[in-house]
Amino acid sequence: MDPAKTEQPDPTVCHLVAMPYPGRSHINAMMNLCKLLASKTADILISFVVTEEWLGFMSSEPKPPAQIRFATVPNCIPSEVGRGKDFPGF
Repeated sequence: MDPAKTEQPDPTVCHLVAMPYPGRSHINAMMNLCKLLASKTADILISFVVTEEWLGFMSSEPKPPAQIRFATVPNCIPSEVGRGKDFPGF
């Protein structure tokens, strides 16, 4: 394999991983921060990590800038819908 022909990521690109707590206000605030960072520079890549449930909720939102990509983790806390119905119990 010729190392000169392998595709290497651009070393000038900054990669940021944003992993908010899976709650509405935490996710909204983190997404706003990521959009702000993406608007300031083109040489940033942001991996926005949410639970599988939250990725489904976010699918109805406008598409974020191209520098923001989504990644998921398994649902790790009770459902947002269930927590909202029994907040004192949560």
